[in-house]
Amino acid sequence: MARVYNGKSKGKSGIKKAMKRAVKPPIYRAWFGARAPVAPSKKYVRYTKKWRKFEQVVQLIKRQHEAGISETERAASSNLATAICQRFGVDLQEALDEVEFRKNKYNGGKSVVIIKHRNKSKRTAVRQQTFLVDLCDSIEMSFDCSAYTERKDGTLRVTFYGVASNTISAQLAFQIAYNAAVEMGQVFPGNGPRNSYLLGVAAGLWDKAMFRKVSIEKEIERAREMAATTFRNEDFVALDENYEADFDFDGDNGLLPQDVSNAATRKKDKVKAEDDDEEEEDSDGKGKAIVRASKKPTQGDDDSEDGDSKEDGVSDSDTDEEANADKEEEEEEEEEDNQHTWVQHMLVLADHRSKVERAAATWLAEQGIKLRAQRKGKKIVRYPRVFEEGKDDSHDIDFGEKRICGVLTQDIQSRGMDQAMGLGGAQRQQGQEQDDEDNED
Repeated sequence: MARVYNGKSKGKSGIKKAMKRAVKPPIYRAWFGARAPVAPSKKYVRYTKKWRKFEQVVQLIKRQHEAGISETERAASSNLATAICQRFGVDLQEALDEVEFRKNKYNGGKSVVIIKHRNKSKRTAVRQQTFLVDLCDSIEMSFDCSAYTERKDGTLRVTFYGVASNTISAQLAFQIAYNAAVEMGQVFPGNGPRNSYLLGVAAGLWDKAMFRKVSIEKEIERAREMAATTFRNEDFVALDENYEADFDFDGDNGLLPQDVSNAATRKKDKVKAEDDDEEEEDSDGKGKAIVRASKKPTQGDDDSEDGDSKEDGVSDSDTDEEANADKEEEEEEEEEDNQHTWVQHMLVLADHRSKVERAAATWLAEQGIKLRAQRKGKKIVRYPRVFEEGKDDSHDIDFGEKRICGVLTQDIQSRGMDQAMGLGGAQRQQGQEQDDEDNED
């Protein structure tokens, strides 16, 4: 029965109006802040006096190995380089490694995301949200960087630091993921269901990022074992930039080199060329070639004096067996070459990850920033069903499939907003099918 209040009914019609009411926008929203410079410059904070002195050490070392230099000048260059290293408390090799490290584009930087309140006029302070911890961790694992949070002027600032290009990608991914999550959570009335939903979204993203990280670590460990056993007699030297840029990460199959097929083709062509060199062609006087390869002769009338057109000691069965043997040998060599290329790429990736961690620690030390442990909030899930729904919806946010180009991570912005977020893979497929139907019409 409808309830009457002030002469107006609050029955079913009022409930329907409430259900049709528009969803309010979220009270918090993420905005872009400062962005790290990709290329260092003299105005950049990392271009310090110590860095310039290390560059001078490199020039002095090069000077010692130049032709036509006197012994006195060579000794003076060596003494000056040693004196500079002693001044900064490092040895000569550490100075050279530092210069090489920074020359290889591992320059550090930071990119900031600012979370603001919807009502800017009241200067309402932004409260720390529990789901941000898992969301930041998933971004860090996906883009090989680190993060910390700070409060300033009533806003909450999430700072990603490490390799400059990685922080730019992490900044964009975090901004998109945060805004998408809070907007999807607005359909749930009340703070309790909404918080449970956001915790579920963050937990789903964290699970996917951790799965990728563990998969890569297992692949790297397997590559190291193969390098120590199968290819123990070979040296895996550092690859150049162009060679490093030719591999992708596949979440299901690990790191797969793109140029495996090309390498195998080159290997196959090389084997085929060697086989052609071993073959000798002769003529029996009637224009037919006789193959004289390393094949066992068969019993027969080989000493014919009339010069008939017979193949010299070769039968069809022997030819098939030799062809199959050559094919199997080529396949084995092709597989071995593919494994060798894969091991090389995995070792390069392991070296890349160690240098990325070093870049983050170096940048933090140079900035003089000291981080303190944040008080951990309790993750209380009051609505388990809504939490599971959030984990399911987290599959619509996919920022983990990225391309690793040698040292740098490809900027998500160049791949487009839709591809960067991975929003609705089924939706993109439906859109592609719709485009195909339109083209057919």
